[in-house]
Formats: sequence, C-alpha cells, structure tokens
Amino acid sequence: MFDVEELDQVEALPASGTTHAAFDTVDLSTAPAEIALAVLAGYEKCIAAAQARQFAALARLDQLRDVTKDDFTREEVAAVLRI
Repeated sequence: MFDVEELDQVEALPASGTTHAAFDTVDLSTAPAEIALAVLAGYEKCIAAAQARQFAALARLDQLRDVTKDDFTREEVAAVLRI
C-alpha cells in the first residue's frame, strides 16, 4: 500500500520541474498507479535520450569510417562513442 509520508519525502528531494509537476498531479486515491506511471514516463524519457545519443555517436563513427576507410583502433572507437 502507498504511504503518504513517502510522497512527502520524495517531494522534499531536489528534482527537476517535470518531476515536481508529475507529483503535483497525483490523485492520492490512485497514487500507486499515478506514481508508477510517472516513474515509467521518466524512464522512457531517459531511454529515448540515451538512444538518441547512441545513434548520434554511431552516425559520427560512420562519417569517420567514410573519410578514412581504415580500421579503427579500440581507442578511436571509444573516443568517438564517448558521450
């Protein structure tokens, strides 16, 4: 069961504006589901951002491969993929 005191502790933590906005819209009668959905939405945004960075890094790697036509060393690949 959801504990209202836990919500107070979460809201007291420093967080982004979107996190506070998500918690401000929580209906305490359906709080467990509301909070679970807010957390899932946050994870989805993080995953989407990570995927975008990964695709950008792979595109940079492809550009380098087109220019040099050489095999890359492990260090070169790590430098290109550094995010």
